[in-house]
Amino acid sequence: MSKYVKYFTLSYFLLSVGVSDVCAQRGGRSGGNWSSPQNVPGLFAGGGVALLKMDGDYGSKQIGVLTSGGSLLAEYKFPRNLVLRSAITKGTLRERFTGRFSYFDHHTNIFTGEILGMFLFPDLTDCRSKIQVRPFLGVGAGLIHFKTYADLYDAQGQRYHFWEDGTVRMVPEGVRSEFDPPVVERDGVFETYIDTLGLYPNVAGKFPLEVGLRVMFNRNMGMYIAGRYTITTTDYIDHGVGFHDAYLTVRSPYNHFPDGYYTLSLSFIFRIEAGGTPGSRSPYSRKQRRPRQCGRF
Repeated sequence: MSKYVKYFTLSYFLLSVGVSDVCAQRGGRSGGNWSSPQNVPGLFAGGGVALLKMDGDYGSKQIGVLTSGGSLLAEYKFPRNLVLRSAITKGTLRERFTGRFSYFDHHTNIFTGEILGMFLFPDLTDCRSKIQVRPFLGVGAGLIHFKTYADLYDAQGQRYHFWEDGTVRMVPEGVRSEFDPPVVERDGVFETYIDTLGLYPNVAGKFPLEVGLRVMFNRNMGMYIAGRYTITTTDYIDHGVGFHDAYLTVRSPYNHFPDGYYTLSLSFIFRIEAGGTPGSRSPYSRKQRRPRQCGRF
């Protein structure tokens, strides 16, 4: 019996020491958790630049052209791992088409507004590093306003004609003449606003999915490096309705999926108001000689 009492007493003693040590490491008498991060909330504002690439719904017939855009944003960093961002963006989307679909070539001016919720993952850098790098995942919703233009006329106002063989000429296909009309190159000026018939709205919904890195140089300044794909609720960005309805019948079977676009962006943010303090804990305790808490900005 005494043997079991000794074992019980020894086990209780070791367990008590272990629990006491864990409590001390987590703050114990000083009230706090040294190993937990100090998440600093706050309100930020900033802006950025981006590269955009159109992703329409005509398959291999289309070639997305890299274009540019700019944005302004405001966001609130919550005390933990969440960020809520609102942003407006202005930019362009452009595509080239091959073969007989070359009249699809378009230049689209876009203006968007959105709200994005973001989840921040743990730091990739060491806790003692002055620079914090945190991956994030964001999902949002918003509106896109677009105006699409096509290159259908030359500088003299003469209309291009798109032949079945993929060439562009200045006379309609099938017109009898002594000589074949020469092939011409378009001037690349997108002068014709599509949907002059007003057949579709030029405002639609959009739903972006974004991933990237949130890099904070200190608690007051940082940047985002991000890539995203945005799907819209319209299939008319790549002018699914032809000019004066001339090509609508030919084209409609190919245009029935929502349009989207890719974005690669670089943004900078600056704290404009602190949303709170990380806590009243002293950064260092001589008695316990614990390391400084990590800050999460």
